[in-house]
Amino acid sequence: LEKLRPVGLTELGLREALGSLLRLWDQSHPGVVVDMTFSPALGEAGETADLTIYRTVQEALTNVFRHAGATAISIAIDPTELISARAGRGAVLVRVRDNGIGLKPDHSLGFGLTGMRERILALGGTLTVASGADGVTVEAVIPADARN
Repeated sequence: LEKLRPVGLTELGLREALGSLLRLWDQSHPGVVVDMTFSPALGEAGETADLTIYRTVQEALTNVFRHAGATAISIAIDPTELISARAGRGAVLVRVRDNGIGLKPDHSLGFGLTGMRERILALGGTLTVASGADGVTVEAVIPADARN
């Protein structure tokens, strides 16, 4: 599992790893404006949660590139409470929105989002993908690691 961690996530932390990811994105996609806001507490949810947050943002950006034709992306990452059988457990809300063409009504989730949904569900979280004429919103609630 360690080999699957992005370079820099362990050494630099989630905030810097996401910053690096977005700098690379900006260089590769100069016509797309990315607005990212996140809590000062970013990176305090634990290693498993941090990896899942990073991979969720990465996969959402990949899908924007491949499918959306978007000119703007908004990424928000904030702490929240997990509303489930594990109520009271801390969690992180990750929301990625684009202003692209949206998904076709018969569109099924690809391997990337399906794998991400399975990973998040296994952690006790949720992943929703909503599409409309104004783009796609990917929203994940990722539980903090149990030891946090």
